[in-house]
Amino acid sequence: MDKEKIMARNFYLECDEEIRTQFDSLTRIIKNSAKCSKCNQVIESKSRHDYQSCQCGEISVDGGISYLKRSARDFSSLIDLSDIRFYTQHELIVEIKTCESQSNLGGKYYEDRKKSCQELLFLYKQYQALAEKKEIIHDLNLSQDDNKTRKMKV
Repeated sequence: MDKEKIMARNFYLECDEEIRTQFDSLTRIIKNSAKCSKCNQVIESKSRHDYQSCQCGEISVDGGISYLKRSARDFSSLIDLSDIRFYTQHELIVEIKTCESQSNLGGKYYEDRKKSCQELLFLYKQYQALAEKKEIIHDLNLSQDDNKTRKMKV
């Protein structure tokens, strides 16, 4: 996975619930599946209302590539195997441009989507700057630790 995709995933995982809800409207589900740890069956929901249960009835998935829905008697038995694609910074910019051209034709959907993309892009850039700062600080700490180690060896 390239650096920008890792950054997009980390941004999603570390943001608060309100931003995550907004971000969910801009994620793409590639595969909606899970594995039951009791019967070891892998189940996959392939379309919007394609409700699937494992053979022992312990877990279920639903939603296809439209949404992720999970049901289980005991959620510790559910191993999520879904493949979710998070928008990268570049893809958000492309989506904003697409929405701009579509909203010129009229339609509140594209205006709202463009606004969501712009807000996420702004937050994403803040997150990226923060992550780069942390990485720089981490690198500085490593080099300082390395210097301390060298001094101790002398």
